[in-house]
Amino acid sequence: MSQTILFDGDHVEQLAEVTERPRRLKGSELLWVDVDRESERDVRRIAEAFEIGRFDMPSVFWVVVAVIVAVAPLVLAIAKRRQWI
Repeated sequence: MSQTILFDGDHVEQLAEVTERPRRLKGSELLWVDVDRESERDVRRIAEAFEIGRFDMPSVFWVVVAVIVAVAPLVLAIAKRRQWI
């Protein structure tokens, strides 16, 4: 099961569905989408939500991995700084 979390400054909101995400992020907003790569259904839903359905499934997986690798240190630093973890 995937999770979608929207960070905005001091505010953190867990979204029920990735489709509830803002179409565009602004200012201090950061969108975190944790994908269950074992669930092809979840991967397809997220690919459709971000309109990347033209890629085959391995490509979608590697796009998601690249995004996670790029933003994970930032998200962890913010979470530690704000003492969320």
